[in-house]
Amino acid sequence: MSRIVAGLVVAAMLVSLSACSIQRLPKADADPGIAESGVSNSVSTGAEKLCRESGAEELFHASGRLAGYIWTSVYDIDLAQPEPEDFWLMVAMATYGAYPERLSEFGTIDLKSSEIKDIAATFFPDMDLGNGLPATKDSYAAEYVAAEGLYELQPMAVSHVDYDLVSVEALDSQSNCSMHIRLTDTHNGKGESEWVVLFKKWDDGEAHIFPCRVLRLWKDTEVTP
Repeated sequence: MSRIVAGLVVAAMLVSLSACSIQRLPKADADPGIAESGVSNSVSTGAEKLCRESGAEELFHASGRLAGYIWTSVYDIDLAQPEPEDFWLMVAMATYGAYPERLSEFGTIDLKSSEIKDIAATFFPDMDLGNGLPATKDSYAAEYVAAEGLYELQPMAVSHVDYDLVSVEALDSQSNCSMHIRLTDTHNGKGESEWVVLFKKWDDGEAHIFPCRVLRLWKDTEVTP
């Protein structure tokens, strides 16, 4: 974790990865009330209905957090080949953002290797996992417990970034859809940024944690103060 320029402070304290403020949420705050983590998840009425009909509610919450992480990073993150710590932080953020109810009594989200790979395929479609999952060594977002054969993910969030659903639109007869998400920096004065998620429902007949998968995620516009 050579890029971490500030030390880790556990349980409700902020840590820093480059200039990006990351919060590991304490067990007491790790519940479905995402607003308690300092993250807004508001949606407009019409967009919410389309999001629900598209089966993309979980994808919205996960993508809002991922976009916030990428936006506030001081270096470019390659989603086709992310650094191990970036990968585990984003997987932890996406999973907790979408499924806070999966938090165990010990304050972690426990997933099998196959489930991690499924999440990776959902959000990192161009990532090559031919050599296995990235190592969790020195990661504060994830730990592999060999005795149980499980990865333990911490409930993570980017502090001071709100995300709001702007629109959801069906693009073609191939079930491709687009989702626009607005990010607001409520602390560092970075302004607003709008991101686009191109997505579609899984259609391979297999069971997946997320009903939809990301085809592409990118920043569309940015408004600075």
